[in-house]
Amino acid sequence: SPCLELFPRSNWDELIQKITSKLNRFVKRDNDFIRAYNAGLKELEIDSTGRILIPRDLAVIAGITSEIVVTAKMGCIEIWDKAKYDEVISETQTNISALAEEILGNINLNE
Repeated sequence: SPCLELFPRSNWDELIQKITSKLNRFVKRDNDFIRAYNAGLKELEIDSTGRILIPRDLAVIAGITSEIVVTAKMGCIEIWDKAKYDEVISETQTNISALAEEILGNINLNE
């Protein structure tokens, strides 16, 4: 399901550097991916009252209507349409035991 990801500039620069360092711009598939991944990229400003304006084209892509959910995720903020977020969370909760075993079962948290 689509959502918008909002990165602090430093986090975005670090992420894009990691991604592009693994890709070859002379390989069409890699170049197409880089272009598509950056297609919706917008730099946002905080207004004088501390708000950001979500550009209409991005709101349409993410299916954002009126109610939103804002969540934190590993270096960025996700902005979801509330109905879509509720749907994704409901699906994830159904499989949470298997998902937790698969993901956390092989992680050594003592390192």
